[in-house]
Amino acid sequence: MRKTTLLVLTLILIAIAILAIIMLLSSMDSFRVRSVTVSGIDSIPSGVRDVLSACQGVNRFRLDEKAIERELEAQPLVDTARITYSFPADMLVTIVPSSEHCLLFDGSQYYVLDEQGHPVLIGASDGIEGQAGLCTLEVESSFISYLSSYGAPASFRQLLDLVDRLWQSGGMLISRIKYDNNTLGGSGQLVLSLSPLNCELYVREPVSVDRISDSLGIIQAAVAEDPAGRIGFDCVRWDLYSDALVRRTVDRNG
Repeated sequence: MRKTTLLVLTLILIAIAILAIIMLLSSMDSFRVRSVTVSGIDSIPSGVRDVLSACQGVNRFRLDEKAIERELEAQPLVDTARITYSFPADMLVTIVPSSEHCLLFDGSQYYVLDEQGHPVLIGASDGIEGQAGLCTLEVESSFISYLSSYGAPASFRQLLDLVDRLWQSGGMLISRIKYDNNTLGGSGQLVLSLSPLNCELYVREPVSVDRISDSLGIIQAAVAEDPAGRIGFDCVRWDLYSDALVRRTVDRNG
């Protein structure tokens, strides 16, 4: 019994000592955050900047790093965020940019869908223009208005996933991807601009990523076999259906 009581008292004294040390450190000016360095992302989004600016000058022992990380990870362009320190109080923030979000671009502004499928505007200060390689789908501004009112249906979310996988696998061939929601079938169609090949691929019907990738290989091979076709026509258009790939050409003088 005496040993148990002694052990409990010892643990209580240790806890009190730790608490006293934390209280002492949290009152010392030398542990106020002096600088914040962000790595892992080319341009710091304004939302991230706002979160971190609130940490400047605050004693590091008064900050809830896990809560700050969760707040950073709630930003649309951030996948994960980790906070460490360089002694005594230089904050180091490592960010892994989100690779899951396909951005929507209406010709003037960028958006990303939230969990409810509504578009969230990404401000110009978020540095989108300076970040190469981000998956971007061009849409009409009227479609952004539709998404704002009704949210994105499951079919469009699946299409965004397809576009993202296509963007990652398309390499340097795909320069732009546009979405045309004004089609008779109501499901919309994708238009892939293939600038290196001077042509466009219209995805007329729902198909898989593999089907599109195979079509890109066929188009690339066709251009290699007939390089003069890139000069003799203003643009070659290919129409992709579930069971066919059709080449169409537009004469410059037509």
